[in-house]
Amino acid sequence: MKKTLLVIVAALLGVVSASAQYVSDEAEALAQEPASLAARKGGRIALDGSRLRKDATIALLADVDGENLYPAWHKAKAWRGAGIGMIAGGSTVAVVGAGFVVVYGLAAVLGIAIGASAEAMAGGDGSQAADSISAEIEPYIVGGTAAMFIGAGTAIAGIPVTVVNCRKMTKIVHRYNDSVTETSLPEPSPEVTLSFGPTRSGVGVALNF
Repeated sequence: MKKTLLVIVAALLGVVSASAQYVSDEAEALAQEPASLAARKGGRIALDGSRLRKDATIALLADVDGENLYPAWHKAKAWRGAGIGMIAGGSTVAVVGAGFVVVYGLAAVLGIAIGASAEAMAGGDGSQAADSISAEIEPYIVGGTAAMFIGAGTAIAGIPVTVVNCRKMTKIVHRYNDSVTETSLPEPSPEVTLSFGPTRSGVGVALNF
């Protein structure tokens, strides 16, 4: 009987020891498991590789260390979009303006050459034809030049607007990541003990947890 009881006690001790080791290993694994980190993908936040919708972004940034970061995110995103629009629109206007300058500049050169030749063949000196063609084409060249410089200036101004607000958005994502990586270890499980001795009903094994 005693041998049987000792075998049972030893088996229970083995089970408790294995369970305690399992709990310890599980807690350590949870502590080492990396938290889901966010990343900025253009004007959106990606979590676990998936881009979040607006409502999910609002929920994600609603409480970062006690602060709602979504208004700052929304503002920076709007300014980033404005900066990109300035770059795209300004570049388009500059290219169109440059196109006007090139096309009408070539037209002026060819027109003056042809007109002056024709006038010279008619007995003139060619200056009248050149002046006439220059007067017709000059507004297009001046307008194209103005558009080119205005567009280029707008595009250049849009670069810092875009860069600054992209950095703001990235900092917001970093703040979120910092908040989720500051995780604490799981609370330790209550101590599990196995004892053999007197109990309320006599002598037996007591498992306390």
